[in-house]
Amino acid sequence: MTWIVDENGRRWVEPQARVKRKRGRGRFADVKVGDQLMCRVISRWDSPIRDDLAANDAGWQRHERDHGFQYAIVTDLWFDPVAGQDDPLKGEMVGIQILHQGRPRGGKRAHTIRGLASNKWQYADRDEIAHWEAVRAGVDAGDVIGIGRGRRDRKEPRLYRL
Repeated sequence: MTWIVDENGRRWVEPQARVKRKRGRGRFADVKVGDQLMCRVISRWDSPIRDDLAANDAGWQRHERDHGFQYAIVTDLWFDPVAGQDDPLKGEMVGIQILHQGRPRGGKRAHTIRGLASNKWQYADRDEIAHWEAVRAGVDAGDVIGIGRGRRDRKEPRLYRL
């Protein structure tokens, strides 16, 4: 309740209710089964500094290792009625499965669609499955060889090659 006093006199103004907008699904608003996602995997850990001079007050050293990108494929979409009973957007779920060399590996992981971005997932920058199919086709055709085989071939004499 608010009274406004101006040159026209004094009048009563009812407060307007603030319009609350529900948060949207953000970056993954149109996610569908078959989409490929990627996430950068970084390990961080602390270890004690091993130094004879600082034996009493060793301290800690911060380590970080970047493992590159992990790729996954969206396998399922469903609605969880328990999570979505108050807010329907919270109940929208997605199932992803990790890809290893272009093939699904391990079990499925469940995420909320909103939670994909907060867990640092993003749409894949390339088609991981097609990439590894092309690599396997190149290996079968003999156009692509592994690093270990190339190292061995460089050490051996080249009598059998053309």
